[in-house]
Amino acid sequence: MKNRSVSNLCLAKAKMLDLIIIPGKAYPYELPRYQRPSDLDLSKQWLVRFNVWSEREHCLVLKRARVIGDTVIQRDAKAKQMIREITEALKAGAFVDPLPEGTVIENGKRIMSMIAALDEYLDEKRITLKKQSKATYEKWGRYFTEFLVAKNLTDLSLPEFDNEHASDMRRYALNDQKMGNKTFNSYKGFVSGIFNHFRPVYKLSANPIAETIKTLKTKASKHIAYSTAQISDYKKASEDLGLPELWFFVQVIYYTFARPNEEVRQMQAGDVREDHIVIYADQSKTGHRTVMIPAPLEEVFKEWKIRDLPPHYYLFSHNGKPGPTRVSISYMYDKHIKVIEKMELKNSGYDIYGWKHTGNIALYKATKDIMLLKEQNGHSDIKQTVEYLRALGVLHYSHGINKFPKI
Repeated sequence: MKNRSVSNLCLAKAKMLDLIIIPGKAYPYELPRYQRPSDLDLSKQWLVRFNVWSEREHCLVLKRARVIGDTVIQRDAKAKQMIREITEALKAGAFVDPLPEGTVIENGKRIMSMIAALDEYLDEKRITLKKQSKATYEKWGRYFTEFLVAKNLTDLSLPEFDNEHASDMRRYALNDQKMGNKTFNSYKGFVSGIFNHFRPVYKLSANPIAETIKTLKTKASKHIAYSTAQISDYKKASEDLGLPELWFFVQVIYYTFARPNEEVRQMQAGDVREDHIVIYADQSKTGHRTVMIPAPLEEVFKEWKIRDLPPHYYLFSHNGKPGPTRVSISYMYDKHIKVIEKMELKNSGYDIYGWKHTGNIALYKATKDIMLLKEQNGHSDIKQTVEYLRALGVLHYSHGINKFPKI
């Protein structure tokens, strides 16, 4: 375990083997062994096996390195070279699975600081989350870091974060970070997730966030749907202001139930297929899905010659026409504001997202087909669609109420 001076070549070879060497550190190890098939069959795996120290697991873990070559002689020579390089790296203090900064070992167990726990939690989430969700998690991470720094809790270990700290976090979020109730509830869920994530590892007896902080009451935040008269007024205002691209944009939202920024803004001509549009998982809140193209939307696509465009062209680009570059989030929003001002509806709650709700209400009233709405929305189950319609004020059984038998 004696740590010797480490050559640059040794460091480079260790990196190729996914081993880490930090001068001054030394760890236990077991020397590499050559494992080759007894029948010397080159179609089978030939390996060099060795045991290296894992900082995260705080024990030796088995690693395997594949030996390649076209002949037995080549593989034997390669294995000999690999054994020599691995041995040198192990004797130089090689290890794997480095602990996050701020983590210490006590009585054979790693004790992670809150800031280190946050970093590791975010690192794992970056692997599994979609782009939009990653940005949201990063935002909550910044809020929590700000709290830890302000209260000098960055070095506090994860098990030491108690109910009192949770209460402090709540007060700081509401009073200093000026979070609204809805924002705070999402933030609280994020921090609670950190403790749930590490609970099995540290055998935490409780989650101080879930145990201490109650969910705050919120008012339902609704994007307002447009009335029949307002739809007509919006179309006319768009025409009067010379904004046909905005009317095209809201029609796509209306007919597809797609989200303006995350989905419609990123649609490309190649996504428009014969009878449906593909919405990819990294853009969609509900995962990879397709939406049907109703006849009125097909007419709109013909008017804009969407099917004649190169597949990489965005439906909504600059200069009010489809093109190779995607517009910014504010591009259509700024045009929408001009229309809303002309309609004298400024600050009245009518936004672009409201066209998604307008389309849902219109299709439901026309068909009473909840399964159709479920599919077009990409909802995971019918319950989600029913709750959505109720939130919009569309009672999904209301069409039959007037058939009630008279007594």
